Amino acid sequence: MPWTLVEKPLKRKAVDWSGLWRKFKDKFVKKREEQRTEPRKSPGTGVGPGNRRKDLSRPILQSLISKGYDTVQWDCGSSTCPKCLPLHGQRWDLDQFLQGLSHDAPLFERSHPGDKSCSVIIYCRDSADIHPVRVDSFGLQGEARL
Repeated sequence: MPWTLVEKPLKRKAVDWSGLWRKFKDKFVKKREEQRTEPRKSPGTGVGPGNRRKDLSRPILQSLISKGYDTVQWDCGSSTCPKCLPLHGQRWDLDQFLQGLSHDAPLFERSHPGDKSCSVIIYCRDSADIHPVRVDSFGLQGEARL
């Protein structure tokens, strides 16, 4: 049996653009508007997500270990933050301060980043030649007075 080709003329269908737009709007735009009206949820600690990224102190503290610094002391300065005030004056070994962190943010894990009043003073117990330095979540602040 020989093959025969049957050619049918192509029919063009009219597109209902308003109907397509309505379907798109029902599916995506309304859902997005509903999401906007819902209140944002924050973790139970009251700290917004991603704040640990603002704490830039870990690499600085690690470099200070290699320069001979070994002690960290928390300084609240003029802060009235209820999370920071209990930490005022506490001391840690610099190695212990950097161990056991769940994030790469040592100041954030003990209080919160972004408070310009709170900082840590890093010094060396054994040597008077090494001057204390102040570090906050924004970076190295320079020499500090004990």
